[in-house]
Amino acid sequence: MSKRPTDEEIRRSRKAEEVVILRSGESNATVEDMQKMIRNLPPGGEMVIVGAGYNGDIDPEYLKFAENYRLL
Repeated sequence: MSKRPTDEEIRRSRKAEEVVILRSGESNATVEDMQKMIRNLPPGGEMVIVGAGYNGDIDPEYLKFAENYRLL
């Protein structure tokens, strides 16, 4: 397994309110919760999901897909 980055490593020189960090196994956020978090980010802000061995930005298209799938 790769080493999971710390919050400080993810944020680097950004302000805390510019980055939302969700960690696998530590968050119970729903798709609706994530959409609200993204809407509340300032321009240029980002959401980062840190998993067991991966971290990356949430693609807004994935949130649309997840919501549509939930409605099935």
